[in-house]
Formats: sequence, structure tokens, C-alpha cells
Amino acid sequence: AAQRRNAAAVADGRATFRVGEVPALDLGSARFDRILAARVVAMGRPAALGFVAAHLRPGGRLALVVDSPDERRTRAQVAALVDALPAAGFGQPTMHETMVDGAVVACVSASLA
Repeated sequence: AAQRRNAAAVADGRATFRVGEVPALDLGSARFDRILAARVVAMGRPAALGFVAAHLRPGGRLALVVDSPDERRTRAQVAALVDALPAAGFGQPTMHETMVDGAVVACVSASLA
């Protein structure tokens, strides 16, 4: 069902999916309402967060999915993102987590201030 909804959103021009490394990904002058990035250890770096901020519309939201087989590593990555987002111009981040196949999966999100 999700694949069908995503395909319809792309066909209608409501969604774009890109795969690549930030900040090397070529987005031109595109700006987005929302950006979702998964398995994103490097996203806590200032250059990566600055790149994302430059491609979000005012008030746009960034969601970062973090997971690792090592729960301590996942929690450390989440803590680093929670600290880095406000310094990069984002509002106070929120964090949600769940367990998937015995591993912690977390989503950290924040809106562009």
C-alpha cells in the first residue's frame, strides 16, 4: 500500500525521492517541505545539516532515522543529533524510538527555525 501511495505522490508531483550522500547530492536550487533521511550517521555534521537547511522551505521539517545493531551506538548518535540540530538553525528536536528485530530504531525530527 505504501509503495502505491508513494508512486501516486511522485506522479502527482507531491514527492521526490533522491538517493545519495549529503552534502554531495545535487539538488540544484530545489527546496522541500520535508526531508527524510535514513541510516544517517554523517547527518550530525555541520556541513550536512547546513546543506539540508538550505534545501528546506521556511518551517520545513527534517526527519532522520537512526539504527544500529548496537543500542549504545544508536543512542549516542541520537544524542549527537539532538545537540546538533538547534546549532544548525533547527527548532527543538523530537525523538521517537521503537524496537525492530531486537534493535533500537529512532527517528529524530525538527523543523527549520
